Order: sequence, then C-alpha cells, then structure tokens
Amino acid sequence: MMLSKFAITDDELLEIITVLGSNGVFGSTEIRKRLRLSPIELHDTVWGRMLRDPRLQDPDSFENKKFRRRFRIPYRLFVDVLVPLCAQRDVFRVKSNSTIPLEFRLLIALRILGRGCTADDCFELSGVGESTCNTISLL
Repeated sequence: MMLSKFAITDDELLEIITVLGSNGVFGSTEIRKRLRLSPIELHDTVWGRMLRDPRLQDPDSFENKKFRRRFRIPYRLFVDVLVPLCAQRDVFRVKSNSTIPLEFRLLIALRILGRGCTADDCFELSGVGESTCNTISLL
C-alpha cells in the first residue's frame, strides 16, 4: 500500500519522516532531492497527445477547429510559420539541453497571452512547471 501520492516507496517515506523528526529540519536540500518526482514525459500530456493526433492535419476536422479555438491560431500557421520563426529568432532563449520542446513553449505563450490562462492551467495541460510557464509568458 502506498502511503503517499509521490513516486516514493513506503519505506522511503518513513525514512524521510524519521529524519525530519530527529533533525527538526523540514527544508533540507537532501530531503527535497528525495521527494522530487520523476520527470514528466511531456509527450504523454494532454498537449503532447494533441500534437501527435493525425486528425489535427485536416483543416476541417473537429480537432483542428478546437486547436484554433484554444490557441487563437490555425494549426498550419502554427506549424509552418510560428514554430520555425521562433526557432530562427530564438524567441524563448532555448538552451541546448532544454527538455521542453519549442512547440510546448509556444503553446504556453499563446494560451497565456491569447486566452488569459494562468500558469497553473498550462501546467495541468502541458506538464511544464508553473514557474517555467510564468517565465515563458514574460518573454
């Protein structure tokens, strides 16, 4: 039985509680490292599945219309113009070792700026952390 919703075993959780209780330290770096969740596979998120959906290619499909409604831009314009332009001009100042695809960064910016969504909304849909979503929307 799992005692927590985190990706740690019961024994690890009990060890952490024991260390916290004996040291009286609740914010130590060692404990925070142990509590870190495994990285989210971005392509398994709502947006990742949406971008891989072949029906999105058809301009008359429901998925394509939903994309336009949600991001305020046609999908073909997003793929053919915006993504290459953002890559060429390095709009988001993407580092070479970044794990967040440019498409996700662009979708976050479009969602926050075009629809007034919060970083928490984008986190739930994309799997990208809230602080990163806030940083992307400020660029």
